[in-house]
Amino acid sequence: METVAITPLDTAAGAEQSHDPLRRQQAVVALGRRAVAAPDSEILLHDAAALIADMVGTDRFLVAESDPNGGQLTLQLVTRQRYGGNKPLVHHVALDGAQSLAGYVLQVGHPVAAEHLAADRRFQDRFLSRHGIQSALAVPLCLPHRSFGALAACSSHERIFDAGDLLFAETVAHVVTTAVARCRVEQALATERRLSAGMLQTVGAIVLVLDARGQIVHINEACQRLTGFSLDEIRRRPVWDVLPVAEELDLFKSIFDGLRHGLGPVQFESCLLTKHSERRRVAWTYNTVCDAQGEIESILATGIDITEQQKRQQPEETPDANTPAGNPPSEPEERNRQHPNAADSRKVPVRRPSPINVERRSRPRRSYPYRQSIAPVQDGELPDPAEFYQVQCNDIAAGGFSFLSPRPPESASIVVALGTPPSLTYLHAQIAHVTRMRKEGKWVYLVGCSYTGRAFY
Repeated sequence: METVAITPLDTAAGAEQSHDPLRRQQAVVALGRRAVAAPDSEILLHDAAALIADMVGTDRFLVAESDPNGGQLTLQLVTRQRYGGNKPLVHHVALDGAQSLAGYVLQVGHPVAAEHLAADRRFQDRFLSRHGIQSALAVPLCLPHRSFGALAACSSHERIFDAGDLLFAETVAHVVTTAVARCRVEQALATERRLSAGMLQTVGAIVLVLDARGQIVHINEACQRLTGFSLDEIRRRPVWDVLPVAEELDLFKSIFDGLRHGLGPVQFESCLLTKHSERRRVAWTYNTVCDAQGEIESILATGIDITEQQKRQQPEETPDANTPAGNPPSEPEERNRQHPNAADSRKVPVRRPSPINVERRSRPRRSYPYRQSIAPVQDGELPDPAEFYQVQCNDIAAGGFSFLSPRPPESASIVVALGTPPSLTYLHAQIAHVTRMRKEGKWVYLVGCSYTGRAFY
């Protein structure tokens, strides 16, 4: 948080200046100009509280912020200094008018002067008393149906606040309340627009909106029809506790962990267990909705029920693979045609079930039942030789290969070492898609990769 530089009024001349009506009007205008520029809410609140303390002549100020659910206040008590600011004293208290001055002023909805704080019978503010506050003037930051917190000028010695002090503090509070409310509404509208834009692209699909922790916030009617659950039955429950079958819990959790670490959009297939214990096969796409700072606001999950389609088709368990060992692609055009999203290491396209006896690749595959070494690429850095580990390959073709793994890949791109030491060929490869399958009675992941170029060690 930005520190607040305030010059204390430690002289009689300074005290007279603080009560100058023109100076107070100029201070309110300056604050209003800052509020129009939409600064960070926390900085605006601290500046406003410091301004009130400056104008009424106290040595400390208090900022109280309501949490989003309205059940608690976070109090920050700051000592004014001539140069810069200091670290605030922080305290959390219930939003109860009897337990704090800030809670009381929000309860009554108008400015309150507590000139003998310890003896005040309207409330007991142990936090302020414990830190030597003798007198305080507080104003609420509230609208008719919503409160944001309160501001207070606090003094370490007993003093009287006049009507001009209360009027000035209330004026500042109105300016700040309007600015904070406008910012909150704009943020909420921006979030709604982003969510709506994503949902409009999924008409006819089942849609779930999750929060950043994976808890269900909203589902559409298609999802309710397919699963049998109403929104009230599953709201605020983690998605992996509601939809997946037991053997696919780890799959859902690993995909969610990948989303939180920047892997997305993620496309995969899984079984969905309905309220009536019916299994449905769903092709999912999970993607994140981020705020202006890049932090995850919500996760949008869309799915297509492919149960009947899968019954009519023969599942094909081998993923795309397009290049043989030791023969890396030499033509950029060919690599782009085979995998147009190769430059975006986070996108993993879903593999849809293919029609019977239809080969999806332009070049024939061949079995490749050998163990080869791979290593994940993290943050675009070439992996260290010590990070390579062996996997069981499945097949190979003109643009990539596939391998079996007991767990999903931990990154969207890898380096593979093909051949036998010391004659190894190192290639960059992009994860094309991942399919969960049973092999010899165990669940494994069939990972298809497309080569994107040679790696040099």
